[in-house]
Amino acid sequence: MRVMLALFGVAMVPLAWFTAKELRFTNRGCHLVTIMTLCDLAWLCISRFILLDSMLLFFTFTTVFCLTKFVNQQYQSFSFDWWLWLAATGWSIGCVCSVKWVGLFATALVGAYTIEDLWDKFGDLKMPVETPK
Repeated sequence: MRVMLALFGVAMVPLAWFTAKELRFTNRGCHLVTIMTLCDLAWLCISRFILLDSMLLFFTFTTVFCLTKFVNQQYQSFSFDWWLWLAATGWSIGCVCSVKWVGLFATALVGAYTIEDLWDKFGDLKMPVETPK
């Protein structure tokens, strides 16, 4: 059981790197984010014990990663990658909510982004109503 939870802690480091890359950080910024994740003492302690918090944080961070990948696909709407990252975001929200009820805050994060995105799209009068086929 400890090994499985420690693996969630280990998987956070590359996930931090890839999320920083998706947020278009420089290489120096990606290294900084990854080193900060790697050397966080609280994270090291949490991932050693048999607690659900390491799984919760991993799936919360996976939700953020999948959401950033989905947002970066916004100019390729309804493509295969767009659907893939939309489904992955939904899957990771389901995982984070199934670990603990605190995971509903990840759903609130995605919901807040969706409301903001819809506000921008409905308020843009230059955007056509129909997409050309």
